[in-house]
Amino acid sequence: VYGDGSGNQLSFLYTGDIKSDLELPVTTLDFTGWKQINVPLPQYFTLSGVVIYAPSTTDATWDHIQVTYADTPRSGTVYIDQITAAFPGTVDNAPPTVTAALDEQTQTISVKVSDLVDGVLPASSITVTRNGVAEPLENYDAKTGSFQYTLPASGESGEALRITVTAVDASGNIGRASVDIDSYNVDHKFSDINDYWAATYVDFLYNANITTGYNDGTFRPNQNISRAQFAVMLYRYLKLDESKYADVSLPFADLDIIPEYAIPAVKALYTEGVISGAEKNGRLYFNPNNALTRAQAAAMIGRTQAKGYALADLTFTDSGKIPGYADYYIRTMAAQGVINGYSDGSFKPHSNITRGQMAKILYNLM
Repeated sequence: VYGDGSGNQLSFLYTGDIKSDLELPVTTLDFTGWKQINVPLPQYFTLSGVVIYAPSTTDATWDHIQVTYADTPRSGTVYIDQITAAFPGTVDNAPPTVTAALDEQTQTISVKVSDLVDGVLPASSITVTRNGVAEPLENYDAKTGSFQYTLPASGESGEALRITVTAVDASGNIGRASVDIDSYNVDHKFSDINDYWAATYVDFLYNANITTGYNDGTFRPNQNISRAQFAVMLYRYLKLDESKYADVSLPFADLDIIPEYAIPAVKALYTEGVISGAEKNGRLYFNPNNALTRAQAAAMIGRTQAKGYALADLTFTDSGKIPGYADYYIRTMAAQGVINGYSDGSFKPHSNITRGQMAKILYNLM
């Protein structure tokens, strides 16, 4: 459940053995962000709806009954990601284990998938992607949860490859593993990244049509990424269809300064709930030219991911400075190895994120 911190009560409506509407309290929304809630269910249970209401107190005397409702928000949205039933004591929060190892001599990747609760998963629960594009799952052994993936012939191209295997168990937990194949005998795509630490990631995103760089042939990897530039890169990474969002009306008061090239991306990401803007004096602004912080980037990217990945304990030296809105997303992406901190042990959530750093994060998401 994604809580809004309102203090309102979330309950299920259900029918039981007496076939009438009953109410099952789920949680008080006194938290913000994503949180897993476990609720004991009655013996007979058919979910019929969800209700959210303001808590109340009742003052009763012999001739008068007065109900007072708490002064909590009367509008808002609460997101329920999934509802899963489990027998008592067996709530499954552990993601499947996925291992993938490359045999360079045979150019094959040996993959093994297992799950602590469900055992061997069916083939329908496993996906394989190459550079973010789905590949057929072949020769999967449903008894052992193992298979081999053969790399494509290199041909004339020596571009980098990333093979990712993702597995989802019956409770919605997600595990994944990736194998990276370095590029060879290819030139970098931009004139200013020859000695840059993330040149491979930048090249990869260029090949995936996620980034195009500047008209002068540079990428400018150490330049802070703007919110408009970020929106375009994330939009291309998600492969969203521009035509689906053509009629969307954006609510931002600074709509006139959003670059024309970024409008389709902003429309799509706003519709999908990835970006929301910032409120000032009762008006909503997108601030397209503002630099993006690491915490903001983590939250926006995290909103595009399915729920179910493991959550890591945050051990950064400045974990206390991570904003509440970004905490969940940083924890889950740290567990996946998508984001990490600096060599001094810090995360620097309020520091600006560079174009090169963003390239590595998007690469790691593939």
